[in-house]
Amino acid sequence: MAGWADADAHAAVGYAASNLDSRIENYANVANIVFEAMVAYVEDVRAGRQIKGVATAEATPDLWHPNVFYSPDATALDSAL
Repeated sequence: MAGWADADAHAAVGYAASNLDSRIENYANVANIVFEAMVAYVEDVRAGRQIKGVATAEATPDLWHPNVFYSPDATALDSAL
């Protein structure tokens, strides 16, 4: 019966969307961190910039192959061939 502990943990790190406008102090405001990250991501996409966390030929020349999808940690996930 850890249901209450789960709820407390979510509240402690500001996990819920309701934490975006909350004035209650918590250990981290995950909702706000994710919101800010998504705003930055959208700005990069709209500006045509390289997406952070995606492998590039310049950053990982020893791992790079143009027909492979890469995860954010630059490991091959799936071949496009």
